[in-house]
Amino acid sequence: MTSKTSGALALVTEDPALGGALKAALPAHGLEVVIYPRSLDRVEARLDLSPGTVVLVDLDVRSDAAFLALQRLMARAVHTCPVLVITNFFDEKVGRQLLHLKVSDHFLRPVEPEELARAVMAAARSVEIAGGERRSRILTFMPVAGGVGCTTLAIEAAGLALDRRKGGTACIVDLHIKNGAVAEYLDLQPGLVLDEIEPHPERLDSQMLGVMTARHAKGVAVIAAPRALIQNRHASDRAVLAILDQAASAYDTVVIDHPATWQSWSDAIMLGSDEVYLVTEMTVPGLRATDALVRALVSRFGDRVRPKVLVNRFKTSFFSSGTRKSDAAKLLGDRIAGFIPNDYALVQEAIDRGLTLREVQPGNKISKELRTAIFGSDA
Repeated sequence: MTSKTSGALALVTEDPALGGALKAALPAHGLEVVIYPRSLDRVEARLDLSPGTVVLVDLDVRSDAAFLALQRLMARAVHTCPVLVITNFFDEKVGRQLLHLKVSDHFLRPVEPEELARAVMAAARSVEIAGGERRSRILTFMPVAGGVGCTTLAIEAAGLALDRRKGGTACIVDLHIKNGAVAEYLDLQPGLVLDEIEPHPERLDSQMLGVMTARHAKGVAVIAAPRALIQNRHASDRAVLAILDQAASAYDTVVIDHPATWQSWSDAIMLGSDEVYLVTEMTVPGLRATDALVRALVSRFGDRVRPKVLVNRFKTSFFSSGTRKSDAAKLLGDRIAGFIPNDYALVQEAIDRGLTLREVQPGNKISKELRTAIFGSDA
């Protein structure tokens, strides 16, 4: 039995054929379709963004006015309406802009009306379930150097997000394309098949990505590729952005495990994230490298990216003459989000058993400090 979906579809297009084809493809007694037969920059101000409305924009990406109008639209719609976009062209720059604006879904012409109809109905149902509120929170974890425990913290952050929002959803996207460890840490079989996505990233949809997603018993979804025996695997910008677009549409919280080395798609990740956490250790070289990375990010992005620092494996010792919290604070100031305590035995047991830290030891100090650092003291 097909459930009735209430609400409306606001379709912005100058193509009369698209409106007719989409109306025919949508199920009967579904959404009321309101067509705005103009370019987005001419109608954006009068679009009705009542809760329950889905917006589908046929966008000319070569028009600066259209992109500015999309920015204004996203600022208005972010807490009420999902916005889907069709473009006549796609490249790295367009993908980065769409990811930064957090559009719900993207399609490249030509696109079948039936595919659009499925995406529109899925967006309408997601708004209905969320009571008119929709927004995926994207958290990116990037290690300052290898071996600082970034993957462990990313996994735990996803689990904490689930604990905090009952009935919510969370996933981890492992962007260590050649040698990711998220799936191994959780004793899962990684299912992301990049060879199937790379030729036509624009065809990736929620169903296809769902088949490639592993799921932990705790409830966290894991999007990760198997380790590459030959270390020449590369993921294109379009493929990575397509994966993240679909993940952001499907989950309330998306945690990205970013590699320590900068990639061609890293700019888009940083600009599209709600929070960026740099993970380091309490050593002089580690803190200096972190300071250099913070400065580089600020220089590159200005206020658009505000990196925060997690000092991992922190040990408290009254008699140590080594690096202290005050030294880290002096160097990094209010960039420090938290000092995560060291508990090697707990982390090792969790990895060996394929569990989260809280499953092994509820109320452990690592999880408590990480929860406060990410979600605040009232979490």
